[in-house]
Amino acid sequence: MPLPIIPIALWGAGAAVVAAASYYLFSDSDESENKKEINNKVLVTGPKESGKTTLINYIANGENKLKIQAGNNAIINIEIDEWSFDKENDASELKKKVANSETVVYVVRYDAFEGNKNQYSRFKSDFYHIGKQVGHDEGDADYKILLIVTHCEKPLHNKSNINSFDDVHSAITKLPDFEKAVAQVSACDLKVVCGSMKKEKYVKALIEKIENHLKG
Repeated sequence: MPLPIIPIALWGAGAAVVAAASYYLFSDSDESENKKEINNKVLVTGPKESGKTTLINYIANGENKLKIQAGNNAIINIEIDEWSFDKENDASELKKKVANSETVVYVVRYDAFEGNKNQYSRFKSDFYHIGKQVGHDEGDADYKILLIVTHCEKPLHNKSNINSFDDVHSAITKLPDFEKAVAQVSACDLKVVCGSMKKEKYVKALIEKIENHLKG
């Protein structure tokens, strides 16, 4: 199924990278078969200008509800809540939203790890609060946090030792600043996906990675 390119009007911050996969995964099937339906509330958040909103518009056409077809004849009903930290006293609001979500999709720009202090400080602070809430609710919920690193174009073309998104992923997760920022989150709760929306082939690759994570 070819991926339609929707004019960027963003995952601008990360509003629904998980939603992205839903378009790619959903296909017509025999409605007469019994299907197991699973509801998944997805919080999409991240620093402003991270590309989350654009990503939602790009892949999910701005919708906040969608369906994806998973394995074992299951249909996952995804409800998306896009939200961005605005004021420092929003920490309590972030914790509430995390507590009310099954999945947290966090979108941040690659340059947060290359000197963009606004992106990095917001990322580090948000993950502190997210980690505290996930830890607090650990006995009650099976959290999954999907961290989407966008705008990876520069290192792909300007650094000889980084030639693919897998290389970007490997480089980022080894950075001391990355380890400090995600220290409050258990490694088993966190998945990291790196990608770009600059070209159609990159978008398709990003969706495939998300699909694999959604399939578990």
